[in-house]
Amino acid sequence: MQQEGTSPRLTVLQTSASVTGTVQLSTGKSKATANLLVRDSHIQITRKLEDKRALEHHSLILACDFRPSPKSVKWFKEHTATEPSEKSKIKQEQHSAELRVLKVKPEDAGVSKGRAGNAETEATLPVEGLNIGITKGLKNTGIQEGADCTFECLVSHESIADFSWTLPGSQVESGGRSEASAAGQQCTLPVGAVAPGDAGEVILTAPALTSKASLGVKEQPNYAVQELSALRAAERGTAVLIGQSQRAASSVVWREGTAELRATKQSEITEKGQMLQLAINDLEKSDSDTSPCAIGDAQSRAKLVVQGVHEIVPLISPAEATVCRGRCLP
Repeated sequence: MQQEGTSPRLTVLQTSASVTGTVQLSTGKSKATANLLVRDSHIQITRKLEDKRALEHHSLILACDFRPSPKSVKWFKEHTATEPSEKSKIKQEQHSAELRVLKVKPEDAGVSKGRAGNAETEATLPVEGLNIGITKGLKNTGIQEGADCTFECLVSHESIADFSWTLPGSQVESGGRSEASAAGQQCTLPVGAVAPGDAGEVILTAPALTSKASLGVKEQPNYAVQELSALRAAERGTAVLIGQSQRAASSVVWREGTAELRATKQSEITEKGQMLQLAINDLEKSDSDTSPCAIGDAQSRAKLVVQGVHEIVPLISPAEATVCRGRCLP
């Protein structure tokens, strides 16, 4: 910086794009500004991008060098700018620029470009699919309720990150009883404290492959605390059988004779933990039959007799002629 009389002078040596901006001169209360623009038109590429063949699910690195050091290097996929993200990592140090693409997918194939000022270099990136196959599929498993089990599947390639497991009807979330993992070529799903509700089809799904197996669960023995008692009820009334199992039951079946009863307006079935209840509404004489209650392999039964409203019902009082309650302890 020099001054000749009342004329100050600023000389900038070895200019580069990094000094582009506003230059301001201040003297007392006076200010003067000017814009300085340094073009990168003289930037040269000293190391071009190289064409690379990428393997699906792997990572790749593109690198190039410029002289002199550019203020910034921009990256493009075809004509679309590539911004830093979880998938695309951009790095620049002095003369060098680098683009790292993680977990390459088929849609990443194409032409990638690095641009600094008017200097541009490009590379073609074909992506080779893994064509993953199953080397050893899932095996059918039978296990006792409350025990632990593990499902394993071997695939033909490593680094399979995009996979999911499902137990009957729902996707498995990490944590709790299950912690799915993939190490090398092996995908694993441990299931702790297997419950009857886990029984069914187990499915492993990954890009372009699926493996299935069945899980059978043998329930712990369950039994009735007390046998059902015979009941007599009035026609057009309601008969209620109330039961309690030794522990909460996963499968309870009520029958009228040999026909399985489903929950309807006439047949109301309630299960709350160990407590079980069957209410038969708007009774008819044809409802007279033996009503078994089955929990797993255990069974209890009671005889239900429906009598006309004008008939004598010796087992109940007139006040109880509409609703008859009994104990059904399956």
